Amino acid sequence: MKSRCDNTETPQNHGLLSQLVVLLIAWLTLQTCASAQPAAVAQTVKSLRVIKADAFDNPLPAAVRPLLTQLKQQLRELISDTLNVPQARRLTPSQVRANVLTQLVSAGVRVPPPEPAGGDNNSFDTSYVYGNIHQITVQRPAGHPDFIAVTTTIGVCCGQDTSLYLFKKLGAHWRLVLAQETNNYKEVSGAQGRFEYALSAPDERGDFFVVTANVNPWCTSNWQSLRYCVMHIGRIADQPRTLLKRDAIIYLGIDPPVYRLKVAGPRFSLKFYGEADRKAIENGATTRRMVLRYAVDGDRVKRVFRVRKK
Repeated sequence: MKSRCDNTETPQNHGLLSQLVVLLIAWLTLQTCASAQPAAVAQTVKSLRVIKADAFDNPLPAAVRPLLTQLKQQLRELISDTLNVPQARRLTPSQVRANVLTQLVSAGVRVPPPEPAGGDNNSFDTSYVYGNIHQITVQRPAGHPDFIAVTTTIGVCCGQDTSLYLFKKLGAHWRLVLAQETNNYKEVSGAQGRFEYALSAPDERGDFFVVTANVNPWCTSNWQSLRYCVMHIGRIADQPRTLLKRDAIIYLGIDPPVYRLKVAGPRFSLKFYGEADRKAIENGATTRRMVLRYAVDGDRVKRVFRVRKK
């Protein structure tokens, strides 16, 4: 009879041990890959924070532009790596977000909530320092159990810049299928400020559309541009199929939110305050309540006008 303390390897034990070693090596490899991204993010943040601009400077310093692009791509790679680490595949979106933030903190990068508008009134420093990561969100859109939507928000002078990433679960892997980020802009107005997004419910074929909206940052004036876009997932994540891309003048001098985006069935709407028409201006008004409604049918997007009752 073999003793319970006998460590003699059988062929079965040897095969099991080999599998465990392979799994351990794979786990360590994934951990190493994941841990490399927070360090890369930290280095980019450090490079950005040595670049200062005037607090009301709309043009971006030339050195900032490639670094902002690099920061966005490093953050999305970090999130993709985190989603696809085997231990994280059963985590909830909030747990994935917490994991990402923990990795960043361990690398010396903190993600605070956005500062109140107007900043610190007791500060006499009139410079703006780049390199802030204001927010990261990870959510599972309602009605889309096989998708995870991620946003990253970084700071720019007089505003913020948010990017959207949509991941789809394919087997055991989360694949990036849609990315909307704006890069290489020369002025802060190129950033996606006050960003919102929504997904329609899938139709009988499982198809759906994505609507995004944003307001351009700018250091002066309450009159800016509300930009909105309707997309389908394309063959390449960075090249979604754009169905509609429009903009409208928006008034920002109201309590937030300055606009509301809503998707219901195959339709979506945007509500905000825009320019008053000429007759209203003659009567002393400067703004009017605007409601833009659209219907999406396949690849077609059509403006919908509400018929007024006589």
